[in-house]
Amino acid sequence: MNQETATKPKVPLGAQILQMAPMFWIANGSEAFERLAFFGVRAVLPLYMFGNDSVLHLSMTEKGIIFGVWALIQCLLPMVSGGYTEAYGYRKSLAIAFSLNALGYALMANILALAGDSHVGRFSLMMAAACLVGTGTALFKPPVQGMVAKTLNEGNSSLGFGIFYWVVNIGGAVAPFLAALVRGTEQSPTWGNVFYGAAIVSVINLVYCLILFVEPAKDRTKAAQSPVRVFAETMKQLWQDKAMFRFLLIISGFWLMFMQLWDLLPNFIDEWVDSRDLGGVLSLLLGNGASRLLTADGALKPEIMININSFTIILLVLPLTWFLGRYSMLFSLILGMAIAIVGFLGAGLGHAGYLVA
Repeated sequence: MNQETATKPKVPLGAQILQMAPMFWIANGSEAFERLAFFGVRAVLPLYMFGNDSVLHLSMTEKGIIFGVWALIQCLLPMVSGGYTEAYGYRKSLAIAFSLNALGYALMANILALAGDSHVGRFSLMMAAACLVGTGTALFKPPVQGMVAKTLNEGNSSLGFGIFYWVVNIGGAVAPFLAALVRGTEQSPTWGNVFYGAAIVSVINLVYCLILFVEPAKDRTKAAQSPVRVFAETMKQLWQDKAMFRFLLIISGFWLMFMQLWDLLPNFIDEWVDSRDLGGVLSLLLGNGASRLLTADGALKPEIMININSFTIILLVLPLTWFLGRYSMLFSLILGMAIAIVGFLGAGLGHAGYLVA
């Protein structure tokens, strides 16, 4: 291990937290709201789209196409939308983002009412809703993450982004539980409640940001440019930053794997994993209160099982971030990816609930 990796000085934890500006916490609050809506939907959407008890009765291929287009929009658009955020304002970007998200979630709730028995109609409306939410989420990320970055410094950036990721997973942990409660049971499904709930949270987030979000200074050079010029300059900067381009290529491979937690694992658990052993443990702990978190045969609902990931992150991300702050970012990335690979291999090697968990 080289000297640069091991001798990075540590700033006391309390001092790092005290240096964080109020806008850091406001941005984190907005992130928590957005993730609450997003993960509440994403945790159960594969089950809504595909499976014996699904609502839309799409094929696995159709589901994959929708998630693929959604991911492309959500991942590629921020590379250019960030330039527009700097040029035209953070609050405008957030207002458009939350409006699109609310429309997308509301459309998901009304697909059957609009499409009826038309399979093509259900697929098309689900694709449209996914594109709305993907675009809204893509527009949301640059202003919030940009604000977090602007409020941190070299001494507390590692802890600050650790807190930011911790907040992401608070929303990611609470949301699937709420989705499991409000989507009902196989005998009495209430799927619309999940999507309407996400739309309401998006509207609340819109009001929250309009009231509390303080607009940082605009990039006057970009503000004077046309939208086409802003796009061209943003793409030019992206291609010129070779280190960033290499990082994006590497991290995209990790996210290709990690997103299967939300895209594929719920269906895998639903059809291939026997989690009645874990359901029995939950029943012992919660009694009758566990009934809405279990399927008819006593197994854990898939969204509850994948939620173990978020709770693990909540418990470990802050102490690990503080501990690994002395090491290089590359070391932390490699270590995290290696652990994730082991986890995904374990999840796919058996059908027992405890092993997948």
